[in-house]
Amino acid sequence: MNRVRNIFKARRSRPKAKPGVAAAPEVGADILMSDRGVPAWTRGLSYVFAATASLSLLSVAVFATFLHDLVGQQGQLMLATLLGMAGVVPVLGALILDFAHTRALNGYRDARLAHEAAARAAIGVLALVVLALVHPLLGAGIAVGAAFGWLGLVALRAFAQREPLWDFRPDESVGVLSGRDTYGHALASTSEDERGFALWPSIKRAAVWLSLLIVVSAGSWLAAREIISLPAITGAALITLWAVGAICTYAELRIRRSMRTSRVADMVQHLPLPEDESAEPRAGLLVRGLTVENAQGRRLLSDIHLEVPPGTIIGVRGEAGAGKTMLLSALADPHGLAGLRVRGHATLNDADLWERDLHHESVPCVYLPEVPVLLPASGAENLACFRDDGALNRGKRILEQIVFATDTVDQICATPNAQTLPGSQRKALAIARAFLLNPGLYLMDRPEDAASDKLIRALTARMMQEKRLGRSFILITEDRSILECCDQLLVLQGGRVIEAGDAEEIRGRMSSGWARMVAARSLDSEDNLDRWIRSHFKRDGDEANRRKTALIASELLAFSCQSASTIAGHSITFEFKHFEGHCILRMLDDDGPVTTAQLERAREEAERQQDGARLSPLALVISKSVSIEAVMDGEKRAVIAKIGTYDPRKSQTQQAPGDAQRTN
Repeated sequence: MNRVRNIFKARRSRPKAKPGVAAAPEVGADILMSDRGVPAWTRGLSYVFAATASLSLLSVAVFATFLHDLVGQQGQLMLATLLGMAGVVPVLGALILDFAHTRALNGYRDARLAHEAAARAAIGVLALVVLALVHPLLGAGIAVGAAFGWLGLVALRAFAQREPLWDFRPDESVGVLSGRDTYGHALASTSEDERGFALWPSIKRAAVWLSLLIVVSAGSWLAAREIISLPAITGAALITLWAVGAICTYAELRIRRSMRTSRVADMVQHLPLPEDESAEPRAGLLVRGLTVENAQGRRLLSDIHLEVPPGTIIGVRGEAGAGKTMLLSALADPHGLAGLRVRGHATLNDADLWERDLHHESVPCVYLPEVPVLLPASGAENLACFRDDGALNRGKRILEQIVFATDTVDQICATPNAQTLPGSQRKALAIARAFLLNPGLYLMDRPEDAASDKLIRALTARMMQEKRLGRSFILITEDRSILECCDQLLVLQGGRVIEAGDAEEIRGRMSSGWARMVAARSLDSEDNLDRWIRSHFKRDGDEANRRKTALIASELLAFSCQSASTIAGHSITFEFKHFEGHCILRMLDDDGPVTTAQLERAREEAERQQDGARLSPLALVISKSVSIEAVMDGEKRAVIAKIGTYDPRKSQTQQAPGDAQRTN
């Protein structure tokens, strides 16, 4: 809880753009967002409300004592109605105070409930002290009951499992998983906070009744010895009943919070820019060294470098699990990556993209996930972000430009729960809201999903309009019409950027069958290179092709890294394409040409190979390839290996052709 509370606390104001940097476009000046942190004043206000309401309820015990004494024992019947009616006042007062508390902290429900439980538990402890001052035995009921409940809850946490809200039998789960038991699915999808220990209600009841038994027994003994009056037992019993319940409720809240799955990142570390870049003012998005790791140290994103100038559309591609969605999530809200560790540098128009201001501020970027983010509120409230000014009218105009029908706009806005809208309308609503917020950067994850062709055409038209205004886009997409709008493409694999550049050039290379990977010129790139090579051999029985090609690629990387002219920060490029019976692997780096003497020595080394002898990287490439060629491609050195492959569909046992044929 402390980590959640402290995420956005004590943030400094956003730095002003440096001289020479283009100012951010005027974005959503009248639609602002504010810090998610809970203000410090809510704690004190909650304590005052909760403590006053608790004392009001506890005063009922005083009225009960007087009723017992004056009416039950002294027979003053006229006071029964009067005292009974007077006792209603603190009950109604407590209700009014709780209502005022809820209204005063509207929007801080979680904090209100936590502070309220803590305040009531504190009043419960105060009641224990007061009863103990009257006589230690009277306070024993609260002490024993609270201890019993708290220790029972701790034992449940240590030895018992939390009870699911729905116990599936195999025949029941079929109905849920086949989509024919919506209610069962809703039960199974209930949030973790609503699940509890099956035995906890029983333990809490036992604690309350045990404390009641103790205080009545102790009170009766004290009354018999004339230490307290008999009517005081009633008041002490009511106080004990309330106090034990309040303390047990607070204990349950504490245990639940300690068991709650973390909803925030374990670490978000802002890294400074390298010294050679720190003095340069930058417009647009600048990302350096973005890395995301899980608790086991496995990298989900690794050292992502990205620049998005104003008015640029970048498409992101890659196979499933490449890290595309993780990239957008890390840019938009790294603090929300539960249980992960994030580090890197991300600025938009020279202002920290990850920093939230304590005050209201314009929205720097908008993230549209694959499933639209909609609250269980009306379409109009979701569209205008619950604003009641001109935002709704502007949002309706944008939505009309996307769905091309006024009646559809009215229907979407009038829907009481936007989550019940059809998929295409939910997508249109989320897109219209994004354009209404008018940020400098749009992050979109597969906007074509659940979108009609008409909606995609409207989206691309609006994107081109926003581009002219200096807004930028990063989109994960496979839709051809959206890809044609992209200025650049970013290709990810295994959490790393393997290719980035002009979209038209990359699309042309992909359409011709060539795949490309750009990596750091270092042996640290070997694992990612291996995964990239293996991703091109997906057929059953292709394992020998995968192993041989990956080995050759690894040795080409090692050969490049052996060069004395290798400088930290340089990159290396690999290109790959399948052909009938063979594949071509090209390596390009910044070194000078491979000489004929180098090739001849490597060929002779491969021919003289002895069993168990370790070949040099170039000799090993020659020994495993059908042929190898070394040329200069412009200013780049290119080493081209032709690798024999077999078709596993024709023969699972056929050896790759050309293994025995080697030429230089």
